[in-house]
Amino acid sequence: MTTYNENLKKIRLELGLSQKEFAKVLVYNYRSISNWETGVRLPSIFVFQRIRKRFKIDLEDLFDFDEEE
Repeated sequence: MTTYNENLKKIRLELGLSQKEFAKVLVYNYRSISNWETGVRLPSIFVFQRIRKRFKIDLEDLFDFDEEE
C-alpha cells in the first residue's frame, strides 16, 4: 500500500513540477514539500484542500482507500 507522501510526490512529478515550483503554487516553502514527501511531516487538511482545488485532484488520489482493509 502506498502512502500519502508517495502519492503526493507521484502527483507532483506527473504535473511536471519541481518541489520549488509545487511549493510556489501552494504558497509554501519548498522544504515543506520535501518534508511531506519524505514523511517527516504531515500536511494539514488545509494543504490537501489547496492541492485538491489548485490541481483538480481527488483526495482519493492522495490516499489509498481500500475498503477491504
